Amino acid sequence: MSYRVFISYRRNDGNTTAAWLASELERELERDDIFLDRSQIEPGEVFSAVLEKAVNVSPVFICLIGPRWNEVIDGVPRLQRSGDYVRRELTLAIAGAKSIIPVLHDGARMPAADLLPEDIRSIRDHHCLDMEAQRQQVSMSELVGRVIDRLDSLDETPFEERWIMNQISNLLSFDERRVKSAGRILAANHPEIIQLVPTTRRGLAHCLYRIGPLAVSSLLPFAENDRVMESLVELLATKWIRSPEASRLRENLLQADRPKAAAVECMHPDFTPAKMLLKASHQGRNWPSVHVKTSDPVEEILEQIAGTLARMFQNTSIAGARAGLNDLLHRYAMGKRFPVILKLDHRAGMDYQLVRTIQNTFPALKILVSTPDFDELSASGLGYDCFKPYGDAADDEDEAYFDYLDAKQSFIES
Repeated sequence: MSYRVFISYRRNDGNTTAAWLASELERELERDDIFLDRSQIEPGEVFSAVLEKAVNVSPVFICLIGPRWNEVIDGVPRLQRSGDYVRRELTLAIAGAKSIIPVLHDGARMPAADLLPEDIRSIRDHHCLDMEAQRQQVSMSELVGRVIDRLDSLDETPFEERWIMNQISNLLSFDERRVKSAGRILAANHPEIIQLVPTTRRGLAHCLYRIGPLAVSSLLPFAENDRVMESLVELLATKWIRSPEASRLRENLLQADRPKAAAVECMHPDFTPAKMLLKASHQGRNWPSVHVKTSDPVEEILEQIAGTLARMFQNTSIAGARAGLNDLLHRYAMGKRFPVILKLDHRAGMDYQLVRTIQNTFPALKILVSTPDFDELSASGLGYDCFKPYGDAADDEDEAYFDYLDAKQSFIES
């Protein structure tokens, strides 16, 4: 079970609303993320046991409250009956401290406290969403948005995955018709992954992330005639996240007892140390970095570094302040949980005197080298740790990248 949202309702009260809500949520989430009893309980399964397990694993609990939610039958309100399954679901949700969203529909109102049993009375403490008849579509959109916000706040997905999802979603700022067009293309090419065509930017971003770099080839025809889609394909091809190598790079740069200098293999200009660091960072932005003119004499390069650091730490007293800057570098790295990076190209990384002098002068500064040739750097004796930006899926990454280059060239020529 991978449920994230449990929809509680009465079949003779909120059946239509529950089905509509599940359908709308499926455009933003995966189908298996949503529990709706009529579709998730197989023949022969014990009804009460399935419900209990589903409530326990779902962080968000939606309680649909219609006019008949607590109707009186034979003189007893339905929720006062110990065997009532809606009461049981709600009791489990409250006991499990789930994120509960009560939803009033079809003119219903929250029952008075004295009409509710004590074990579920706290439902009245949760802010309700009222689906007014005149604005049901707007209310449904608000409800879906509230559910997504709750899931985001509870999300334990690695930052790397959420970052790329946000990048995709922010980039897709075109209209709904074009979102659906892209969704239909992906659904046609990847029916085993996409059963429902997404209609929102977030939904499309979710599908793209699940498909991975292979989505690039599906979107190439669309990208050749659309600048926004071209940018999207470029994003997928050049910044797709493979977290194992990125995380290892991050740990290497954070730990003081490991080599200060690291090298990232960059066979193509879009796979740069900056992109690798952005993937490795848990901050969602580039790490603070220092750029120098490596063709200058060593002493001038040291002055460039000192000047940049002085401005970074708002310390304008540069003369004789290198020791103080080192102390600031160290404290910054400890407090922010990522160090300041000096970026060098392959030629500068091969300059033994330059690298050793920088390391001796600024021991708290971490050095990152962009290189097309690991073997040559390894033979330099400078103790670099080398990283490839592809992780365990080099073939997919390579294919995506070259597909992107071909698409971009076709776009330029057209």
